[in-house]
Amino acid sequence: MVDVYVVVTYGVKISEVARNIQENIKYNLGKQLNIEANEINVYVQGVRLLND
Repeated sequence: MVDVYVVVTYGVKISEVARNIQENIKYNLGKQLNIEANEINVYVQGVRLLND
């Protein structure tokens, strides 16, 4: 099991960001370390506003 805590930018689709993070982690663990993660949890800790 892998737990990841992130802060996202306001306006992004959180579900899409979380899915991309999960896919990237799963791919890289398999490719680089030959480890299969059966569960990857993405926890959104906050939303950041961009200052213009």
